[in-house]
Amino acid sequence: MDTIIHIILPVHNRIETTEAFIECLKKQTYKHFKLLLIDDGSTDGTSEMVKGHLPNSTIIAGKGKWWWAGSLHQGYKYLKGIKEIDKNDIVLIINDDTSIDANFLEIGVGLIEKSENTLYLANPYSTEEIWRNYLTYNIKKYRFDIDKNNTKIICMHTRGLFIRYNNFLDIGGFYPKLLPHYLSDYEYTYRAFKKGFKLAVDKSLKIEVDEKLTGVKWNQEITSLSIKEFLSMHFSKKYSYNPIYTLNFGYLTLPFFSFFPYAYITLRRFLFDFLFVIKNNFNKLNNAS
Repeated sequence: MDTIIHIILPVHNRIETTEAFIECLKKQTYKHFKLLLIDDGSTDGTSEMVKGHLPNSTIIAGKGKWWWAGSLHQGYKYLKGIKEIDKNDIVLIINDDTSIDANFLEIGVGLIEKSENTLYLANPYSTEEIWRNYLTYNIKKYRFDIDKNNTKIICMHTRGLFIRYNNFLDIGGFYPKLLPHYLSDYEYTYRAFKKGFKLAVDKSLKIEVDEKLTGVKWNQEITSLSIKEFLSMHFSKKYSYNPIYTLNFGYLTLPFFSFFPYAYITLRRFLFDFLFVIKNNFNKLNNAS
C-alpha cells in the first residue's frame, strides 16, 4: 500500500493565495495525499473554493482566534484521533504562501521513507536567495543563532516540514496560549530535537516563498513611533519580537540556568528601546513648544 501524506494547511482570508497553492497540489506526481484544511475564520469563501478543487479534503473551521500554533494544534488533535491511520503515514505541515514543484511530495516521501526518526524541512527560497532559518544554540550568548552550514540544526521553522506519523504523535502538539504564532515552530522542532529526533534539510526538496505575505513588515523606524504605536507593535501577536512570547519561548526551551540570562537580555532590549521612544517623544514635544 502506498504511503499517504496528510497535509496540514492553515489558512485565513487570502483565497487567491490559497488557490494558487491548491493548484500546485493538483499537479503533484505523487497522488496519495489527504488535505486537512484548517480554515481559521475565513469569510472570503476559501473553504468552498478548496472543496471545489479537492472534494475529498477535510476542513476544520475556526473563528479567527487560533493563529498559526492554534491551527496546527487543531490539526494535531484531529489526526491523533483517527485510529485507522497507518503509523508509517507521513504528515506535512506547510503554508499556503508557498509554491512547490510537481515532484515535491514525491521527493519528500522518498526522503522520509529512507530515514528513521528524522524530520525533513524543505529548502525555502525567496526570489533573491535561500533562507537561513535553521538554528543552533549559542550557549555563551544565551541565544539561538543561524546554523549557516546546516550541520548542527537543533530547531527550524515548519514551512514544508515532513514528519512520519508515529513521530508526529511522539513529539506532541503545540502551545497556542504561550506561543500563538511566532516562535511556535522553533519550539516544536527544538522539542523534537530534545526527544532524540534528527532535524534535516535536503537541497532536492525545494519550496518557493512569497516574502510579501510572510507576516507583518514593520516599516517604520523606531524613531518615528509614538509611545502608543511602539507598545501596540511590540505586544501584537503579529510581531516576531513580542517580549512576552519571546520569554515564553525561553521558558519552554532553555534549561533553568540559561533562562534568567536569556530573560535579562530580552527585557533589557525591550526596555532600552522603550526608553529611547519615550525620550524621543519627549524631545519632539519640547521642540514643538
